[in-house]
Amino acid sequence: MAVLITLISGCSSSEQIALYDDLEQRGGAIYYQDALYTGIVIHKDSQQRIKAKGYLRDGLLQGEVVSYDIYARVTRTEHFKDGKPHGVLTQFYEDGTIEEQGQFEDGQAVGKWLLYYKSGALARESFHKNDRPEGKWTYFNEDGTIKEIRTYKNGQQI
Repeated sequence: MAVLITLISGCSSSEQIALYDDLEQRGGAIYYQDALYTGIVIHKDSQQRIKAKGYLRDGLLQGEVVSYDIYARVTRTEHFKDGKPHGVLTQFYEDGTIEEQGQFEDGQAVGKWLLYYKSGALARESFHKNDRPEGKWTYFNEDGTIKEIRTYKNGQQI
């Protein structure tokens, strides 16, 4: 194993850190040496660059997970509760501007989602209910004018 679980300096004595490759996924949960893992997990690429960092509690993602590109720039932040997406998800362009932002509740996309052009102009405003398209979806040209409007009910375009 490249790195065994070690203690993080400055954290409580029970706070651990592990590489994702040293953990095992079974039945939707993450284990370390046959025990549900609790602690910080770091996922690295083949060049040992950090791809993502998050926290597991009793083998399930909990709290914020941050993903990085090969230059250590944040590409995505998302939040989890008991292993399911729960809270704000934000996807970033290379320059750090927001590409997309939306909300999850109990693993399902809900509420308003916004998609942006690289320029920062709004590209789409959409709504979700129970992980399905719902209501008015408005698509914009980069100059801010409306390109198209679609309406959804129960996940179906009407």
